[in-house]
Amino acid sequence: MIRDVIIIAGLVLSAVFSLSVNIVMHEAGHYAVASYYGAEPKITFNITESGFGFALNGKPMAETSYLPKTTAKQDFWIALAGPAVNLAAFVVLFIFLACVKIKNSFVRLFLQSFAVVALLAFLANIIPTSGTDGFVILSLMK
Repeated sequence: MIRDVIIIAGLVLSAVFSLSVNIVMHEAGHYAVASYYGAEPKITFNITESGFGFALNGKPMAETSYLPKTTAKQDFWIALAGPAVNLAAFVVLFIFLACVKIKNSFVRLFLQSFAVVALLAFLANIIPTSGTDGFVILSLMK
């Protein structure tokens, strides 16, 4: 019973940590490409007393803003960079976990949960619904 509680607590902490790191990596992807284009990017995190606050006032957990001196093609690559980082993290971890036998079950479970969160972050951001990178990408493709 106590072992099960510890495992569940570990999974929850792992998921929260994985989500936080994936958010930072995602925004770093936008930041890197916007910076490459000289758009002077800035990352803003919406953190409240209760943690990341996506639902608060409709604000995203984090966002990267930059000067509007970019072209539509540059905006496309900037928007694509965030989800691409999440997808890359998933692919790298998937290949690593498939090729390397990890004996420590907590480490293996942590890496698996990180990979799942990375994939979910990619999917959540690439779906073209209002407010997502996928929506921006789709609108720039028209």
